[in-house]
Amino acid sequence: MSRMLHPAPLLLLGLTVMASLADVRAATSTLQPGEWHYHADIHYRSGVMAAGDLHKDWDVCVTASDAQLPTAMPATPGVQCDKPTLTAVGKAFHSTMTCTVQGQAGMTSTMRENFLITPADEQTRVTIDGTVHQTISGLPVAVPDSVIDVHTTGVRTGDCAATAK
Repeated sequence: MSRMLHPAPLLLLGLTVMASLADVRAATSTLQPGEWHYHADIHYRSGVMAAGDLHKDWDVCVTASDAQLPTAMPATPGVQCDKPTLTAVGKAFHSTMTCTVQGQAGMTSTMRENFLITPADEQTRVTIDGTVHQTISGLPVAVPDSVIDVHTTGVRTGDCAATAK
């Protein structure tokens, strides 16, 4: 059963972090355009994967057009998200969002996400800390709720490969 549930949290975590970063870039121009490297440490405090840890690295090219405020979350089949909130907290930003995934055989996964995004003054680093609460319903067996802690760091590594000369 854990294999069936495992991809949904990662998909939504990725959507949330990227949507939150897009909103931060648009609202404040806090990240410099260029190639960014991200590292995430994901810890399952409770639920099916309790006491499990995941680590993920990825690279993203942040272009000048990324600084435009998105009007909605990107459409993803089977995923419905409310519009993320974004509130300034000193030099950081607090973001919340709730997403629901409709899975196979009547399964529903709801994730309430709460992140603090802290860009560095020099605009070449960012830290994203937060918690995701996941509930799953509609399965023939009860699945315990999950609490997932996420710590992500990002650093600008240079110009984007596509635009570098």
